[in-house]
Amino acid sequence: MTALNADPRQAYLRAEARKRSALALGVSAAFYLLALAALWIFGLLRPIEYSEYAGPVLIRLGIPEGSEVPAPELPPAPEPVPEAVRPPEPTPAPAASVPAPPPDQTARVPAAKVPGSPPPSPTPIVPSTEGAVAGPIKGDEHGNSHETTFDATEGRVGRSLYVPIWTFMPLPRTVEDRVYSRIQGDGFRTAVERKNRFRNYYEFESPAWKLKQDVPLDLRQGIWLILESGGYDLARAEYKTGRALAPVQLRFRVGPAQGNRPPVLESVELVESSGDPDIDAAVLFGFSRASFSNDSDKSVTGRFTYRF
Repeated sequence: MTALNADPRQAYLRAEARKRSALALGVSAAFYLLALAALWIFGLLRPIEYSEYAGPVLIRLGIPEGSEVPAPELPPAPEPVPEAVRPPEPTPAPAASVPAPPPDQTARVPAAKVPGSPPPSPTPIVPSTEGAVAGPIKGDEHGNSHETTFDATEGRVGRSLYVPIWTFMPLPRTVEDRVYSRIQGDGFRTAVERKNRFRNYYEFESPAWKLKQDVPLDLRQGIWLILESGGYDLARAEYKTGRALAPVQLRFRVGPAQGNRPPVLESVELVESSGDPDIDAAVLFGFSRASFSNDSDKSVTGRFTYRF
């Protein structure tokens, strides 16, 4: 059979088969080309970590596979200079012990009791005052004043520590509620903790706070400091408002220093009363907590006056 007599249908089918083969071949070639292109692009974008060298890596530009230039050597670190040796700080002298007042004094200082509540705030002190015995040592505290004089003697004698006496005075029977609301923290305790301690001694009876009972001398200081933080008027404190209190006068004797032992307050007695035994006891108690200096070789007597 010749080509002229061939079946047209068979010829058409063969032509379509060739087209499909060519199309499949083209699609396969395109797929492989795309895969190769993707691998090539991925290889370019992938970062190459040359090394984990701690210093800078320098490459010569313009030279394929440029050789690595070694980093310059750093100068050696200077040796640490040892700190200058400081002299040891002097050890503070222990506080002077205070003996009990003699039995013949008019008012006695009650013995200190161990507080059942949290310890009071740090005791406020006045900077040391020391000088010749010729002049008196004077001071003021919230409307009150005090004066210390020493009898003539050789050497120097003075007061090295003074604890404010107002912090041992009788507590007010009534405290305004605005004072309670203004109580602040002191750096050691928060305002809430100080208010809780205040409520241990006071109860609210509208419109003010009332003292539950008398507070011992050794527990008053912390309460007075709490009242001070709340803005209580210390210059017009209840214990002296509307009263004609006479100056309290004490006579005392300070012993000499013995070696490393500081001078001690050998005795203190009440000479003149204020007219209120509770206030006299507060002055005696506060004064007995002071410390003194005495570089003479014998005991020195003196007088302390506290005015309202």
